[in-house]
Amino acid sequence: MVKRRPDEKYKNLEPPICFPPKSASSDDGSTKTPKISLYNKNQSIPYAAFKVVFLFAFLVMIHISVSNPGLTYQIGPTTTESKVESNLMNNQVYTNLVETSSHEIGEEKAVKKIAVVHVGPHKTGTSTIQDLSLRFKDSLEMDNYEMPWTGLTGIPMKQNQVSLATCFYSPPEDNLNYMRHTETLKEKYPCVEKMLINGPKIAERNNSIFITSEEFDRAFLNLQDFKDYLKPWDEVKIIVYYRRFYDWAFSSYNSQTKRSTTYFPAFHEMKTFFNSDNDDVYTFQVFQRYKRFFDNVAIMNMHDKSKDLTESFYCDTMPHAEHTCNKVKSMKKVKSNSSKSNAYMALRTLALAAKEKDYIDLKTEKDIQFAMEQIQNHQENTLGNSVNNFKFTCPSKEQY
Repeated sequence: MVKRRPDEKYKNLEPPICFPPKSASSDDGSTKTPKISLYNKNQSIPYAAFKVVFLFAFLVMIHISVSNPGLTYQIGPTTTESKVESNLMNNQVYTNLVETSSHEIGEEKAVKKIAVVHVGPHKTGTSTIQDLSLRFKDSLEMDNYEMPWTGLTGIPMKQNQVSLATCFYSPPEDNLNYMRHTETLKEKYPCVEKMLINGPKIAERNNSIFITSEEFDRAFLNLQDFKDYLKPWDEVKIIVYYRRFYDWAFSSYNSQTKRSTTYFPAFHEMKTFFNSDNDDVYTFQVFQRYKRFFDNVAIMNMHDKSKDLTESFYCDTMPHAEHTCNKVKSMKKVKSNSSKSNAYMALRTLALAAKEKDYIDLKTEKDIQFAMEQIQNHQENTLGNSVNNFKFTCPSKEQY
């Protein structure tokens, strides 16, 4: 038996796939390049060659790990999109070497936290927007928004976050009117500390926050404290609505009249109504105050009829609220009741004026409502006029 050199038995084997092939000489002296194959039907991969390949791969992994400590490797089945699958010889064998950077993943998942603050002012459709924040809470959460009352129980009037606004009331001591107004509001709507504490927790969850209350339009709100409170969010957007002054003033007057059981002066007589704490809650004054503390203060036109008020807010004004926008678009639109509201005010004003002149005796709210019904009946059935067809006296130039 002729002994062969130890390396002769390997000379006909194909090189491993990870090494470049060597040229081989044929009988006619020409050079041929052997085909690279991972599997040879007639031969098995020698154990020594396998060890060399394994050792080489192992050293490469160590080198990469030392050079890039931020990289992580996952070997075995994985459900990530970057999974590498190799099906060898039609067998369901998967070899996965997933290389991911924790820094890159953080960048992909990072969502910009936004604080959207809707500050009214009063009588600009705030209640409608607030009611929808409660109704479409799940959609807002899908859009990465939470309200300060999210996850809390026992919060009064939570959709109108007045109990968060009062937490920031800090009137100057030399303004007695502001002091009295603050005391009245805090007594009626005391600060709910649970809502105050819940805000930063929302930011810790990397979520945006939606704050809405017309009580944020007050001149005695401490905007520096409020600005500090909103620091955990990457961006703060303040939303102020515009309503034409005399339209807004009429609506404000109407609200005051509805709550009064005594005679309320005629609209043109109410010069003092827009003094003190009433003239500083109009759009222009509110905008000016917030602009001194925040860069992004948007004014929205309430009279823009190209879109519904709520659709305009959740689809155009609030950033990245696609799910909520679709919900709002699917709602049935409700027509405004402004004409009905104006008629109510006229009837109530007539009833209270009659009481002031001792024509009728009104002691309770029930008496006022009965008098309003009688006036409406006389206007429509006796005089044959519409309830909105009352004669009004226009104020003179001196009365403005």
